[in-house]
Amino acid sequence: MRALGRVVDRVDDTNRIVATACCVLVDRFLEEQTPANLQDAQDLIRHGLQDTRRLIQVQRGRDHKRGAHFEARGERSQGLLRGLGEHIDVLDSRKTLLERRRHILRASADGLAWLALAHAPASVPNLFRPQTHDLPPERGLIGHVLVQQAAHSTGRFLVLENDLTRCLGLGDLTIVSLAALDLPPISVEIKTKVAELAEGGEAELELSMVEIDDPRAIEVLDDFNSALGLSDRRSVDASVGQTRQLREFFEQAQFVIRHHREGAPPLGPVESNWGVVRRVLARAVPGSPALDMAEEGVWFAAVFATNDSDLLFNDIEQVQRDAVRLIPRYGEERLEIVHSKGLEDVDTTSALTMPVAVWRLPLGQRARVLNGDLILFGFLETRAVQRRAQRMGIAAEVSSEKWTFSKNSTDRLLTEASLLRARLDILFGSLRLGSLLERIDESLQRANPGTT
Repeated sequence: MRALGRVVDRVDDTNRIVATACCVLVDRFLEEQTPANLQDAQDLIRHGLQDTRRLIQVQRGRDHKRGAHFEARGERSQGLLRGLGEHIDVLDSRKTLLERRRHILRASADGLAWLALAHAPASVPNLFRPQTHDLPPERGLIGHVLVQQAAHSTGRFLVLENDLTRCLGLGDLTIVSLAALDLPPISVEIKTKVAELAEGGEAELELSMVEIDDPRAIEVLDDFNSALGLSDRRSVDASVGQTRQLREFFEQAQFVIRHHREGAPPLGPVESNWGVVRRVLARAVPGSPALDMAEEGVWFAAVFATNDSDLLFNDIEQVQRDAVRLIPRYGEERLEIVHSKGLEDVDTTSALTMPVAVWRLPLGQRARVLNGDLILFGFLETRAVQRRAQRMGIAAEVSSEKWTFSKNSTDRLLTEASLLRARLDILFGSLRLGSLLERIDESLQRANPGTT
């Protein structure tokens, strides 16, 4: 049992190393957003995911065999049966840690995607599509890697490998032209045929993309096709003679293009609460939450995790209640509450809020949050949104479905994805509520130039 415990400890320690290494890769790409840096980071993340998948598959195979073996031995000795229960618990914790490693790697790939698409952040939710995001078999990966290498070698494109992420699900690759950042990203679906997996073997690739009716976009597509040496290019009717998967791909790609053209203009530069988040994370200790008020209606709390880097759900609920007791005059029913561990549980959050790997925090703090050693809690009193808006002369209607701000006859509406994204940004520190209200006030004043 001790030997197995040491194996689990090594997996835990490796996760911390992986989290730190992933944050370093993301930082490197942030400092210099070159195709070479993106390729290096994605290659390492892909290898990490392949290795983690192999380890999980090996353990699942062994677990299946152990079940019958343990049951037979347990029938001979009740004392041994109790010890086997502890043994199985340790094995389960190893599996949990390997699943965590997979999350660390995918969340880091999300960080790369957010940076590559930072010029068009509204595209990220539209490029999301629920799916398993498991890596394809080795034959399928060949096409993905060949296209990346060819496009990256020109220095003119950033090629994101969607299956490495949770936030990108439209097609196999997402292409960004560095010469035309104002154009929508290109989504690519790839079919790969490989006769033999051997050095020097040939692969036949079929790429599906949606053309944009714009001369510059057609130029970019021609440049991309030229970089890959593609031939036999032809246009097809997306609604005729295509598989259901390709029809859905074409429909959603066209939606992304339309939204890119018609989407509301961004609010402009906004301030954050990263300073408060850094401070509260630095004060975190096991068990008892450190709490700080960032601004009226917004608080942050943090706790250092225990139990092999993994707080159980009930423990998180208890820490949350302890933190709420420290907030004067508020109960849980009057607050919206999130925590960083919840980012692992729902894939849609990866497309709606900044990934941990790119949070504006010191490397050590980011790596600990990414690995689950530090848990960040965010608290928002929604009534404070209304109070603060009213003091600025803005009428505000705030509900769980939408936030509407108005001056005279002009409305600025935050609803559905834009509202959820604004809330998550406020609750995790990347957006100050006050800064959001200031930008909304400015947009309403531009629409009503005669008002003050």
